[in-house]
Amino acid sequence: MDVSITYKEVKKKAESQGFTGKITEIEDLLAPEGITFLWNQVNRLENISELEILESYLERQKELGAWVTELLPSPIEKIGGMSFTNNSRGRYDAMVSLSRQRDDNLKAVERLGEYPLKFQGNDLKDQSMPGNYANYPEDWKVDLDVSVLAGTIDLFSDHAPDGKTTKATTIASSYPNQQMLAHRRNLGYLPEPITDEEDLAELLTWGASRDPVDMIWKWLHPMNIFDFSDLFLHLEDYKRLLETIHQNWDYIVNSVLSTLSTHLGATETDIGETFAVSVGYGIRGWATDDGFGVNIEYLKDDFQLLLGTLAHELLHRVQPNICPTYRDEQSDSPSLEDLTAGPFDDPKDEKFYELLTYIFLEGSGEFIKHEFKPGPEEELLDKSHKGIDLLEKGYRKIYEERQLDQADKVLSRGLSSNGPFYALGEFMTRKLIEVKPEGYFGKALEGGSLKFFRTFQELENTDLNVPVPLTKIITSVYEKLNVDHTDSC
Repeated sequence: MDVSITYKEVKKKAESQGFTGKITEIEDLLAPEGITFLWNQVNRLENISELEILESYLERQKELGAWVTELLPSPIEKIGGMSFTNNSRGRYDAMVSLSRQRDDNLKAVERLGEYPLKFQGNDLKDQSMPGNYANYPEDWKVDLDVSVLAGTIDLFSDHAPDGKTTKATTIASSYPNQQMLAHRRNLGYLPEPITDEEDLAELLTWGASRDPVDMIWKWLHPMNIFDFSDLFLHLEDYKRLLETIHQNWDYIVNSVLSTLSTHLGATETDIGETFAVSVGYGIRGWATDDGFGVNIEYLKDDFQLLLGTLAHELLHRVQPNICPTYRDEQSDSPSLEDLTAGPFDDPKDEKFYELLTYIFLEGSGEFIKHEFKPGPEEELLDKSHKGIDLLEKGYRKIYEERQLDQADKVLSRGLSSNGPFYALGEFMTRKLIEVKPEGYFGKALEGGSLKFFRTFQELENTDLNVPVPLTKIITSVYEKLNVDHTDSC
């Protein structure tokens, strides 16, 4: 049984055994290094039938909260029902099937448009950003916590099986991972089961495995095993990325804080935060009431997106210090959840206020993000129209059909997978800033969501048609708010 042979040796062996057609078929799907990897893993198996367990791996991922069926097609769609014959032909047949499946998987991820498949070799300092000076309040500070990424890289680099479960448990229970998992629970639109610390420890242990079937599973799809497949198979790239972020952290912080300070203008807020670099399936950036960070596999070395995501999530951390709150006006530390709760006696007004406020909070975050990584202008307008249509649907569910639980589904649809509510809020933010004086962004945050929507309604030629029923209800709820809170908005 071959332990490890090169691509040339693989091809020579296939040709000598009469399987030239099979190896040619595989060559059409894989680069030489991919063929070498797959051959060496398949030939580590005592019996090719060991691959039958792959059919159960997707269900295992789902049970650990590491796969959402609606996001992507099954990573083993073409493997189910394969005939695993334990001879040379059976092994080549298995390699062909696995290669086709991997090719389909990568194409599906590429179509998703949210997950980069490769590192681009970018240089952080090539970006045109205000990173060489600190034009922001001297007491603003953002520290860097890479303990999760560094610990995961260390775990995956260790070839010895002893102690991996203990290391995985330590990494899973670390504070940044606790916050990353809390964000997943708080989203409200991820399907159950949702990954907890125990699940994460199991996923980390699985991700570190060098068992040949586990290696093939990781190779089949970069997002398998909570995206740990990607990290495991590109360890050297992630090590270099970690070093780059470390070495350029001052530049990164200066760029983000200077940009944020410019847009906030005279708005006063304290910033003393720690930014965590983590790994987590299905979500790029995250923020809780106690921390914020990024799942780095969704960025890799796209440094514009790294800075933009950092800025977006940092804004979420400071929004509670700027935006009006009504749930507990005596609280010294309001949360993001507090911002979406209004003071209304009517549950319908309360639910509608929640929809508007999420659009406002996430849209302003997208505006800040795209100061670093601009998005297509036409796509923004198109998605904004979809956002208005969805908001009108939410209005009907709340006020006409009186189905407030259905409004939650509208909110989930508007926010999940970078949904249209993000674009709607960003489009409105951009239009207002175009015509308002410098520093208006901060004023808008201080004014709150209802004033934000009302001010947008007063603009002319925005290219966004807001239906009359929506404008009327926004005006009505705004007026109700001002009856008791004239100083807030």
